[in-house]
Amino acid sequence: MLWTRFLTHVEQSPDYEAVVTSSRRWTYGELAAEAEVLATRLLQEGFRLGDSLAIYIPNGFDFIMTFLALARSGFVAVPLNVNYQAGELRGYLQHSGVRAVITEEKRRTHLEPILGCLESPPRLVVLEELSALYEFPPPEEPHACVASDSPALRHYSTGSTGQPKPVVRTQGHLMAEAEYFARAIKMTPDDRILIVVPLFHSYGLGNGLVPALMNGATMIVLEAFNPREVLVTLQQEGVTLYLGVPFMFKLLTETKLNGRCDLSKLRLVVSAGAALNPEVSDAFLKRFGLPVRQLYGSTETGSVTINLDSDVQGTIGSVGRAMPPVEVAIFDESGDRLPAGEEGEIGLRGPTMTSGYEGLPEATSDSFRNGFFYPGDIGWLDKEGRLYITGRKTFFINVGGNKVDPAEVERVVATHPKVKEVVVLGVKAPYGGEMVKAVVVASEPCQPSEIVEVCKGWLAEYKVPKLVEFRDEIPRSPLGKVLRKYLV
Repeated sequence: MLWTRFLTHVEQSPDYEAVVTSSRRWTYGELAAEAEVLATRLLQEGFRLGDSLAIYIPNGFDFIMTFLALARSGFVAVPLNVNYQAGELRGYLQHSGVRAVITEEKRRTHLEPILGCLESPPRLVVLEELSALYEFPPPEEPHACVASDSPALRHYSTGSTGQPKPVVRTQGHLMAEAEYFARAIKMTPDDRILIVVPLFHSYGLGNGLVPALMNGATMIVLEAFNPREVLVTLQQEGVTLYLGVPFMFKLLTETKLNGRCDLSKLRLVVSAGAALNPEVSDAFLKRFGLPVRQLYGSTETGSVTINLDSDVQGTIGSVGRAMPPVEVAIFDESGDRLPAGEEGEIGLRGPTMTSGYEGLPEATSDSFRNGFFYPGDIGWLDKEGRLYITGRKTFFINVGGNKVDPAEVERVVATHPKVKEVVVLGVKAPYGGEMVKAVVVASEPCQPSEIVEVCKGWLAEYKVPKLVEFRDEIPRSPLGKVLRKYLV
């Protein structure tokens, strides 16, 4: 289904730019040809419709081409964060049951010992090695008919509990999101989309990669965020749409360039993953003449609302209205709908919503009720249908759009022999989001660097505490509950 839609643009404009990176440019025709070859090679290697294959590749052409190849043959893509440490990767690979991990040659030495520790390790498919195995173009292989309800993507959501939960979305889910998002922002083949947010994340993939290729637009992809490089790229490539997260916009407003910064081609700037600080939005508007538009969604539903108000400054605290046909509602503790203006639990539903968590019936029944998905956020709707998010039902930490389970970090910190007790929480970061703080009761003299080092060996960088505070004891209530408000 996704491949068929993609091919309409290949046939109409084979020489039109599809992907631009710092090293090369690819047309739609070239992208289609390389994805077709990889899809057929994977069939020759014995993989079949419905098989789950992990993608362990950073932002760039290879990620995009690999995702397309998997969609071409009805494989299930399992994108993995390339910043995961060994312990995290082992956990995801063990749980996902993928048949293979697709990666690049330079990541082989990192992956091989990890795979060797698994009871039933998946195969390691190295793109460069796979190409070298076959000297000639692959013979035509029969590709299965991929229906709209064929599973296409398995992401892991930490949701409201912090425990990673498998979310499977179909080709139909991804197509529906691409269509209504593109319709909402008026995306056309003339759009040039700068993607710096990770493609393995539902934001980069669902609002960047898929809608761009399904609508014939051009993607300019950077592997990592560098504010100076982003500003230069926005100008040189005539970018019309930029996807970012709050801390990126904060840094962009503070970055100086020699000469005038001309962003006249840029028509839309979108922020997601965390609440946008109004001060950051105001600073961006003053410097670049464009408001930052907040987008809201979840791994389980894809994007659901966007603030496209003409009076964006007057509604700066809102994440916007639902993108039709998505529905947003507010519920009280009894499950009854609340009228406009009243605060309660946010519920979402639409054609992009998964039916539940794979293999987790209890978690599914907790979060999927009465046809709605409940992401654990608290908020209210105004009379015009704008959504305002006011908080969460949990202690979850949101670091630049990445969700961190405090309990996971606490377990790692507690392995340090000098740590007697630890509490991990989120505190306000300089750019307006959150960062991880560890409050430690030590059994003997200990340095913050020691706590950071033990975390680096097990956790992704965004989970590693940025602040470490030592105390004589953890404040508790008479019932023994940790009083987190005294730890901020």
